[in-house]
Amino acid sequence: TLLHGPLDGFIDELTVRDFRSAGTTVHEAERGQTGSVGGWTWRVLWPTRRLPAEPGNPSSVVTLFTSATVGLPSLVDLGDLPAREQELMVNLGGVFPVDVVKVSHHGSHDQFPVLYQRLHAAVALIGVGVDNDYGHPTDVALSIVKSTGSAVVRSDHHGIGLVAKDETGVLRVWTERAG
Repeated sequence: TLLHGPLDGFIDELTVRDFRSAGTTVHEAERGQTGSVGGWTWRVLWPTRRLPAEPGNPSSVVTLFTSATVGLPSLVDLGDLPAREQELMVNLGGVFPVDVVKVSHHGSHDQFPVLYQRLHAAVALIGVGVDNDYGHPTDVALSIVKSTGSAVVRSDHHGIGLVAKDETGVLRVWTERAG
C-alpha cells in the first residue's frame, strides 16, 4: 500500500500512476486512516481535509506506528511537516508519548517545540546527508529534541541507526558507527 499527500503536478500524477500500474494499492492519506504492516498498527495523524494545506511539506504524511509485539517500539514519522502544521496537528489531539520520533524535515529550524514535548520520545532519528548545504540538522532542532530527553541518532554522524525493544521493554539503539 502507498499513502501519499496531495499531488503537486504532473510528475506526482505519473509516479502514482506507475505505482498503480505495478499493482500497488494507492490511497491519498487522510487523518484517521489506519492499517497494519508487520507487527505494527499505523494511523495517519496528518494531513486532514478539515484544515487543508498546500501540497508539499505542509501536507507531509505523518504516521503513528504502535505495537504490542516484543521488539517493536512505538514511532511517529513526522515527514517534512513545518511548525505551523505541526501546531495544527497537536491542536487536533491524538499526539502522545512514543518511543521514537523521526524528526521533521531533516532537523530544519522550522519545528514546533510543544509537539516534541508531547511526543517525549526516548530516541530522535534525524535523516540527513553529510555536509549538506542546508545546515541540517539545525541547532534549534537539536536543542528542541534534546530538551525533551531524546537521544539523537543522526545519519550523517551515526550512519544506519536501529532501534528495538528487548523482551523487558527496554529500548536498545545500535548505530553503524559512533557519533
